[in-house]
Amino acid sequence: MPPVDWDVRIRDQCTCRYCDLCGNGNFDIWLNLTIDHVVPGGGECADNKAVACHVCNSIKRKYHPKGSNLDERIADARRYIREKRESWRQRFEMMMGQIENRN
Repeated sequence: MPPVDWDVRIRDQCTCRYCDLCGNGNFDIWLNLTIDHVVPGGGECADNKAVACHVCNSIKRKYHPKGSNLDERIADARRYIREKRESWRQRFEMMMGQIENRN
């Protein structure tokens, strides 16, 4: 693990900056945490990195959050991810209903 990624994990307290999944003290959750480039292609410095769980990092992918600093960009990405998760939750509930109706 590059030293900057180690420092980002410490700064973010091993917690996903997008959904607050906390791996602090839980090895299995900690293994699910990744380092996200907040602005894709924006560089390798700590100001462009954040801890993200695998799901949030997958949802965000190449989304370019708006904002003039790290906190504003994370807040925008968090909003984007929450909207996507809600859309997927609705699909999940529809699918579960269809499965239940088949039984």
